[in-house]
Amino acid sequence: MNAATNDSCANALGAQTAAIQQLEGSLVQALKATKDIGASDVIVGVFIALVGALSAYLFNVLQQRATQKKERLSAHLASLMELIASFESVAVLYWVSDRASQAVDAEVTIKARHRAIERQRRTLGELLPAKGDIALHRELSKFSDDIFDLATGGDFESPIRMPSPATAMRIAHLVADIQPVLGKRRY
Repeated sequence: MNAATNDSCANALGAQTAAIQQLEGSLVQALKATKDIGASDVIVGVFIALVGALSAYLFNVLQQRATQKKERLSAHLASLMELIASFESVAVLYWVSDRASQAVDAEVTIKARHRAIERQRRTLGELLPAKGDIALHRELSKFSDDIFDLATGGDFESPIRMPSPATAMRIAHLVADIQPVLGKRRY
C-alpha cells in the first residue's frame, strides 16, 4: 500500500511540475512579446488607459450629481407634503371652531404655513426638470393660490366669525386632491 501511495504522490507531483513549466513557458513568451513593442505603442496604451480612467471618473461625478438632485427633489416633495398636511390641520380646526383667543394664533399660523408652502413650491420649481414637470409646477401654483384664498377668505380674522364646516370641508378636499399628485412623483 505504501508503494501505491508513493506512485500517486509522484504522479501528482509530476502533473504540478508540468503545469509550472507550462506557466513558465507562457510567461517567457509574453516577456519576449513585450520586448518587441516600441515606446510609441506603450505611450498609446498608457494614453488610452488614462482616457478610460478619466471618462469613468467623469461618469461617476455626473451620476452622483444626478442622484443628489433627485434626493433633494424627493426631500422637497416630502417637506411640501408635510407643510400642506400641517396647513390643512390648522385651517380645518380654525374653520370648525368659534372665534376664541386661540384664533389669532391659528390665523398667524395659517399665514406662516402658506408662506412656507409658497417658498417650498418655488424651490421645488427650480429643482424640477425643465420640460417634464411644468404641469406639476402650474398645478402647485394654482393649489397654493386656491388654498390660501379659501382659508383666508370670508370672515377670516373677523371678530364675529362663525364656524364654517363647509369651508373646512373645501380645504380638506383641496388638500385631498393635491396629495395624490405629489405622492405619485418619485425621483
